[in-house]
Amino acid sequence: MPVYVPTMLLGLAEGLLLPTLPAFALTFDVSFAVASLVLAASGIGTLVADLPAGMLLGRMGLKPTMVLGAALVGFATLALTFATGVNQLIGLRLLAGVGTAMWGLSRHAFITESIDPRQRGQAISVFGGINRIGVFGGPAIGGIIGDQFGLSASFFIAGVLGLIALAISFIFVKDTRVV
Repeated sequence: MPVYVPTMLLGLAEGLLLPTLPAFALTFDVSFAVASLVLAASGIGTLVADLPAGMLLGRMGLKPTMVLGAALVGFATLALTFATGVNQLIGLRLLAGVGTAMWGLSRHAFITESIDPRQRGQAISVFGGINRIGVFGGPAIGGIIGDQFGLSASFFIAGVLGLIALAISFIFVKDTRVV
């Protein structure tokens, strides 16, 4: 519960953005390359933040790192709803990527600490599958939401899903320290 459900919610939230975020970026009259950069900014943020997130995890512990990461993803994604320029989109996606690095490292560490070593392979496989289900289903749902309610509606829903993941992590994850 503390990792699988938030993982699915965050995967679904990420998937919701795939069809709508580049289309929204194009409404700011930018090139396709810039619109693609908006989509890639989260991955760039994750790449840049992975090492510092690991160090932060060692200092703060699992729960604070996990909660802060989910908060960054949720709030940055929700803020996309109100973005008025492509630079804001890129900045918010970079911030979400930093949150994703923190969330990703802390959830793997949580599985390592909380699952019997003989069950870790299975737990990580389930974890990966749940994440992929969210990312797989998200684009179809995001496209429908964007078509029916406007492109930014998917950002709002994705942000709310991130905040639900944050609440679940805050309530159910036990605070531990990684040494």
